[in-house]
Amino acid sequence: TTTLSEYPDPPYREEAMYLKAKAAFKLAENSVAELQIERFIEANTALNDLEEIYPESEYLRELRKLTK
Repeated sequence: TTTLSEYPDPPYREEAMYLKAKAAFKLAENSVAELQIERFIEANTALNDLEEIYPESEYLRELRKLTK
């Protein structure tokens, strides 16, 4: 389990969601070709989750740079 699933509303939830998405993008970038598509989908899901809950998050700009 993860911190976010165990404690869905921790005081640093926005930052935790950002770090989860950032780590997912880095993992996808460094994955073998066979796993990259699946992992980029997971990373984009994490980004979309952050955007849905925190649409004005300052972290979104940085994460979007990782998607290019």
